[in-house]
Amino acid sequence: MDIKKLLLYAAVALLGTMIWTQWQKDYSAPKTQASQSAISPSSKGATTPGSFTPPSFHGKSTTPSAATPSMKAQVPSMPTQTTVSVKAISIKTDVLDLEISNAGGNIISAKLPAYPISAKQKNIPIQILTPDPQRVYVAQSGIKGKSVNKLDFTSAQKTYVMQPGQDNLSVSITAKTKTGIVVTKTFDLRRGSYAVKQTISVKNVSGKDWKGSFFNQIIRKNLVSSSLFSRSYNGAAISSHEDLYQKKSFKDLSEKNIDQQVEGGWIAMQQPYFLSAWVPTSQNENLFYSQMIGSGEKGRGNVFYLGYVSPTISLAPGKTATSASTLYVGPELEDQLNAIAPGLDLTIDYGWLWFISKPIFYVMSAIHSVVGNWGWSIILVTLLIKLIFYPLSAKSYKSMAKMREVTPRLQAIREQYKHDKQALGKATMEFYKREKVSPAGGCLPMLIQIPVFIALYYVLIESVQLRQAPFIFWIHDLSIKDPWHILPILMAGSMFLQQKLSPPPPDPTQAKMMLFLPVVFLFVFWNFPAGLVLYWLTNNLLSITQQWYIIKTYDPKADHKKKKKKR
Repeated sequence: MDIKKLLLYAAVALLGTMIWTQWQKDYSAPKTQASQSAISPSSKGATTPGSFTPPSFHGKSTTPSAATPSMKAQVPSMPTQTTVSVKAISIKTDVLDLEISNAGGNIISAKLPAYPISAKQKNIPIQILTPDPQRVYVAQSGIKGKSVNKLDFTSAQKTYVMQPGQDNLSVSITAKTKTGIVVTKTFDLRRGSYAVKQTISVKNVSGKDWKGSFFNQIIRKNLVSSSLFSRSYNGAAISSHEDLYQKKSFKDLSEKNIDQQVEGGWIAMQQPYFLSAWVPTSQNENLFYSQMIGSGEKGRGNVFYLGYVSPTISLAPGKTATSASTLYVGPELEDQLNAIAPGLDLTIDYGWLWFISKPIFYVMSAIHSVVGNWGWSIILVTLLIKLIFYPLSAKSYKSMAKMREVTPRLQAIREQYKHDKQALGKATMEFYKREKVSPAGGCLPMLIQIPVFIALYYVLIESVQLRQAPFIFWIHDLSIKDPWHILPILMAGSMFLQQKLSPPPPDPTQAKMMLFLPVVFLFVFWNFPAGLVLYWLTNNLLSITQQWYIIKTYDPKADHKKKKKKR
């Protein structure tokens, strides 16, 4: 029976090894999200990658008065690979630094001043959107129709800055075609918000009817390989009434295009801690679509289009049509995502143990609001978890203490029947039953740790609040490995000490293997996030304290008398 405990430790070590291996792959992959090699659009131009055949659909359509609906809509087809010299319009708020291209009026750059690329480079903000052809990632919107493919927008000024004390900022840009179509884009931003509300207005000042449709799309080059044990989800997602959150990995998109009629909903591109999403304001029906440009294996290195398009409208001379949407580009903050669209908060993906991860994060947040340090929050949450499971752990440690007390008698039985395995097994089971002990009783604390360990892992890789969160002394970022590896060494030492308090396996070979496990765990945890190792170390130290106290105060005679009274 002692083999069960060994197998449990081995299973945890194997799980940790798998996560560690993938963690290494993720961190050695190109850091597309943190790169700051964005090309200046004013000097280098912007590249529109590839083209694809637009799909069409027949469905319900809501159009403005005096605009006759057509039941057919088409995805905007992008021109073949060309380089257009463009100028950038700069918009700055307290949390967003955006650049809008005059060519098409698209948001081609988005930096987040509150989120540096690393704890050591706090003066360089992370850049989500970029026009860099090597890692293009832009948010496009506009109209599809005759003579409107190449719109050159102008604005009243080149730079817009939200001033201190100013809560809202509105920016309008306008373009006019030679055929008499006037397009106005208005961007409304609010202090402290990563949401950009956009309204596109199309006015027909020509003498003929104009037919066209509105579209919103995200273009992104995939530089990250898909994997089973990914550090965090990196890919696309869409939402509909039927399914609030549907992951669409780059591999999925490379195998099959999205072609789905959706009322309301949203589209998004995700990466660790951050996302960009287009959300239509109305609940009208749109066609959600995707397309891959390139031939990279499993989508790697290819450019992906993800968007939605409205049904075609027929706009009479002198009439105006509008389309409203919201672009969210920023960190995965639950309160802001909840305020924008149903299901958008699900992009904070805590995995299949979300029902444990979410409470852990909420409690950690509450503690953090008091102590002001995420490291201490992890320690106090670990203490709280130990208190909740104290009765179960105490029972387990008492079982271990009793096992230690009966081990000499058990060894005598093994010696007596060492040449008869069948008789030994029967005598051993009778002994366990008579003494009411179980060699697997000490496994319970480890079993309790496993789901909490996995849940906390997801909290660390999904909660942007813990990104670059410092602890004390040399720990400057709990979401990455301990730079000096002190925590993994202490954790391995605590495991060794904990084993010394546990009854040794009767088999000498098993005993040696158990002593080697701390070394295995040291290897597994070597490059784990410091916050995760801190949890495991704290849990071990609390378990050691509890185990030592119970073993010290455990009186087998009193326990025996108690059982006699019950009889």
